[in-house]
Amino acid sequence: MMRVRAIPVWGRTLLFLGVTGGAAGLALALIWRAPLETPGPVAKPDPGIAAVARAVDAEFAASWAAQGIEPAALADDLTVLRRLSLALFG
Repeated sequence: MMRVRAIPVWGRTLLFLGVTGGAAGLALALIWRAPLETPGPVAKPDPGIAAVARAVDAEFAASWAAQGIEPAALADDLTVLRRLSLALFG
């Protein structure tokens, strides 16, 4: 039967440092990489979108007024987050 030599402590330490150092270097390279291109000018929002949103809001308001429905009051941030989490995760 062939006997396998044990790796000395200093060898295991060097192996550990090499593997962890390489992983840390790779992680840093992935996180702090240079941008591929310079950011261009930011597009301004289309004013037509705001007009469409106002038209849709007016249609809803007219429909609700015809049916005698009053919209609910605005919810606070915590309630909105709770409702959103329930909608997303059940």
